[in-house]
Amino acid sequence: MRLALRLAILLLVLVVARPVCAEEGAFIRTLQVRGSGRPVALETHAGQEFERARLQADVQRLWATGHFDDIRVEAGETPDGVDLVITLVEKPRLYLRRIVFEPERERRSLNLRKGNPLDSALAQRAAAALRRQLAADGYTDAQVEAELVPAGFQEADLWLRVEPGRRISVREVRFAGDLGLPQEELAGALEATRVRRLLAWRLRPSFSREGVEADLGRLRSLYLARGYFDARVALAGVEFTDAQATVTFAVESGPQYRVRRVELAPPSAGLAGEAGEELSPDFDGALPRRALCRSLLAARRRAETEGAVDFAARLELALSESPPWAALADPPADNWVALTARVEAGAPHTVGRVEFRGHHRFSDETLRRAWTLQEGELLDLGELRRSLARINQLGFCEPVSEDGVTAARDPERRRVDLTVWLKEAPRGRWGISGPLLPGGLAGPLQFSVASRLPAWGRGPLELSTYYGSLSLMAFSLPAASVFALAPGARWLPLVAFERPLLPGQRWQSGFLLAPQLGWQGTLASYGLAHARQAAAEALAADPADAAALAVPVSWSGGAAESQPVGYLHCEAPRPRLAWLRAAGTLALDLLLARAPL
Repeated sequence: MRLALRLAILLLVLVVARPVCAEEGAFIRTLQVRGSGRPVALETHAGQEFERARLQADVQRLWATGHFDDIRVEAGETPDGVDLVITLVEKPRLYLRRIVFEPERERRSLNLRKGNPLDSALAQRAAAALRRQLAADGYTDAQVEAELVPAGFQEADLWLRVEPGRRISVREVRFAGDLGLPQEELAGALEATRVRRLLAWRLRPSFSREGVEADLGRLRSLYLARGYFDARVALAGVEFTDAQATVTFAVESGPQYRVRRVELAPPSAGLAGEAGEELSPDFDGALPRRALCRSLLAARRRAETEGAVDFAARLELALSESPPWAALADPPADNWVALTARVEAGAPHTVGRVEFRGHHRFSDETLRRAWTLQEGELLDLGELRRSLARINQLGFCEPVSEDGVTAARDPERRRVDLTVWLKEAPRGRWGISGPLLPGGLAGPLQFSVASRLPAWGRGPLELSTYYGSLSLMAFSLPAASVFALAPGARWLPLVAFERPLLPGQRWQSGFLLAPQLGWQGTLASYGLAHARQAAAEALAADPADAAALAVPVSWSGGAAESQPVGYLHCEAPRPRLAWLRAAGTLALDLLLARAPL
C-alpha cells in the first residue's frame, strides 16, 4: 500500500513536470483551480515568481487530503507571464448512513452524524479518534481498522473493526530522588494514576500516556505552589508486568523559596482591586495560592463579561532580599522571591450570527428560546456556558459543550459568529425504577415506555417537544398511592402526553396530561415539576464558572532571567456549601421524584 502511494505521488510529480514548461522564476500572471468546490489552500499564488518545488509541494498536499482521484497542472506562457491551471477530479461524494462497530461492545461516541460527508480520510480520522479513546481506557495496543461499505445511492456505512488487546492498569506509583515533600502529599496530587482504596479493595485506574502526562503537570504545579521554583519532575520509567504498569516519577526538588510579596500588576489589578494591590503571603513566606488563584480567576471572569476573547495570565519571579522577620520563620529560610502577576485581555468582541446545526426533528425556535446569549451582545463566555447548559436541559440532543461550538472571528469588525453543532438523542426511552426505602415509601415500582411525537406544529403546539408514554406503577402499600393521586390503588396504568419543562418556555411546559389522573393530577404534576426545577436551580452551581486556569511561571531577573519553570494550576472555585448542595440534591431526588411518572 505504501509503495503504491509513493508511486502515485511520483506519477503526479511527473505529470506536473511534463506540461509545466515555464522557466524557473517566471512571473505567474493567473492561477485557476477547476473541478472542485472545496476550499483549496495553496502556497502558489498569482503575482509570484514561478517555483517548481513549491508547486509540487502544493500538489502533494492536495493529494494527501484524499479528496481527489486525479490532479493535473497545465501552464501556458504569454508575453506577460505564465497562466497556470490546476484541474482537480474529485472522488464521488458519499454520505454517512451509520457507524458499525465490530465487535459491538467496543462502541464509543464519535463526533460523526448521519448525513455527514464521508471519505477515506475522514474514516481514518475516526479510526484514530477511536484508537485514542481506547488508549485512554488502558488499551494501549488497540488496533482499529476503518472500512467504507456502500449502502445505497451516495451513502456508505463506516465499519470500525476493533482489536482492543489487553487492558493495562496502574499497579503502583513510585517517587525517586530528592523529593522535598512527603510521598503522601505527592500521591494525593495524582488523579489519573492514583490507586484508590474502597474498604478492602484497591481500585486500579487505567494506564494511559495522556494520564501520566497530566499527572506530571499536577506534580509540577504542586511543587510550584509549595515554593520549589527550581524543581524538576520527570517520568523515570514505566515497568510493565503482565497487564499492570508501575509508574516511577523522578524528582529533584531543589531549594525551597519563600515569597516576600505578591503584586497584582495592571491590568490585573484593575480587575481584582486597586492598581499596585499586593496579596499578603503567610508569615513563613508560603505562597498564598488560594488568594492568588481567586484573583486570577476573577480577572478572567471579568474579562469574559466584557467580551474579551483572548485572556492570558502569567507569574514572574524575581529574587528578593530577606525580610526583617526571616529569622523568625519556621524553618528559617534564606531564599526569598517577589512574585508579580500579570494579565492580558484582548479587545472586546460582540456576537454576530448564532446558528444551530444537526437538529431535524425540533424547531430552531425551541433552541433560540433556550439560548440566552443574544446576537449583537458582548461575547460573554460565561453566558455561552449558561446557554449550552440550557440546551442540554432540553434533553432533545446529546450533551454539548464548548468543544461543540465553532467560532468564526472577524477581527476588523470585532465580531464572532457562532455555530452550535448538535446531535439528536434517540426519540424513544424506557425505564424501570423502584423505591429506595422498604415498603415503597419513596415511590412506586414503575415501568415506562415513551417516545417523542412527530415534528408537527409550532410554538407551544410543537408536537416534537411532547412525549407520548405508557406506564405501569405498582404500590406495595395502598397509602403510598396517595403520591400518585389514586388512593387505594395498588396497580395504576397510565397513558399520558407529557411536555417536559423547557428552558425559555417555563410556564408553557412541565405538564402531564393523563385521563386517569383528572385535572387534579394535571395540576399536581405541573406544580411538582416546577417546584423540582426551582429547587434544582437553587442547589446547582453556576455553569458560567469556567474550568481550571493554567498560569505559566518564569524567572524575570537574576541568573535565570526569562527562564520558564512550569505552570501553576488554578482550579475553578467550588460553590459555597458544596456538601450541603450535594445533600440537598439527593434529598430533592428522593422527595420530589417523578410523580406520577
